[in-house]
Amino acid sequence: MKTRLPYAQAKEIADRVVEQLSPYCERIEIAGSVRREKATIGDIELVVIPKTVAIPDLLGRVSGRVSLLSRALENPRIFPWWQVRGGEFYKQFELPECNLDLFITTPEKWGCIYLIRTGSAEFTHWL
Repeated sequence: MKTRLPYAQAKEIADRVVEQLSPYCERIEIAGSVRREKATIGDIELVVIPKTVAIPDLLGRVSGRVSLLSRALENPRIFPWWQVRGGEFYKQFELPECNLDLFITTPEKWGCIYLIRTGSAEFTHWL
């Protein structure tokens, strides 16, 4: 297990990651203990709505959508982070200093997910 980071260092890392991911997101916010400004931080949590692009079929009709964020995260030349866990709505990466948790959501679910991911563990379990 990695050591806990002082708030100022974790906030700096979180801000840097937000800047790196922003071009691939419609919305991105820092959540968790960094947002709550805890004295020490175990991991960085971000809630994101990825940008998507339409996939046309042979007739030019939209046949689906693809997440620009997922595509970028799969490219080690863009993000050379080690992915520890991965799914459609949650991905965890190992950064040199700490773990990064990405909670991927939609505009419709944004408020609920951001609330849950910002609250303390006790609050989240209560909710």
